[in-house]
Amino acid sequence: MQAQSPPTVPFCDVASHPESYVNKRVRFRVIYRVGFEWQEIYSLRCVNAPSMWVEFSDNFEEVSS
Repeated sequence: MQAQSPPTVPFCDVASHPESYVNKRVRFRVIYRVGFEWQEIYSLRCVNAPSMWVEFSDNFEEVSS
């Protein structure tokens, strides 16, 4: 049996209600921006939503789809 892909959700929903997505796998489209000692994701579709700090594990490529 093939594993099911995580659902695609709007980033605006995740940014507005992060508590609803704790320990859940989801997929969304964002802009990834990185600078000196910081990295964040955000979306132009929800300009009032906060950007989110992001860190990737060392094996993120192995577990990403």
